[in-house]
Amino acid sequence: FIPKVFNGSGDAALLVSYQPWVIAAGFCALFGGALALLQARHMRRDLMVLTLALSGFAMTHMLIAGFEPYARARAGIALVPAIGAELKPDTPILVLDHDEPSLAWYLRRQLSMRTEAAFRRQWRDDAAAGTLVLAVMKGATFVRLRHDGVPMRVVARDARRVVVANR
Repeated sequence: FIPKVFNGSGDAALLVSYQPWVIAAGFCALFGGALALLQARHMRRDLMVLTLALSGFAMTHMLIAGFEPYARARAGIALVPAIGAELKPDTPILVLDHDEPSLAWYLRRQLSMRTEAAFRRQWRDDAAAGTLVLAVMKGATFVRLRHDGVPMRVVARDARRVVVANR
């Protein structure tokens, strides 16, 4: 099911690696619930509440801990050093056809969203003026633009996105 939903985005492998964590958390919740039910049958209410609380805590911890690699990949943290090396205070960063709120936060910069047509115009004009511009786009968009002859230099890439410069 997961590869069909996330085909080509690079997320499928990370979500598949998250699956054991979800299964373990489910078993933790199931075991904790069964043990709490047993304690309730013996009228041990305090112990039942404690069991539910501990199993809930353990389950939540497993879900959060297992999600960390996926969350880091979605946020684009690995791209930040390469992008930071290219940035100057006045360098605009364009985002093409998708949103990157986490990347904006890690870079402490505002990212400007563009449609492909607006991107092509600004990219061409800024390159002609000698202004450095960075752009973040999906891999498929990068391949299409490169095929169309748009001049780009790859700054960084991961499974989800490609960061390019116009010079």
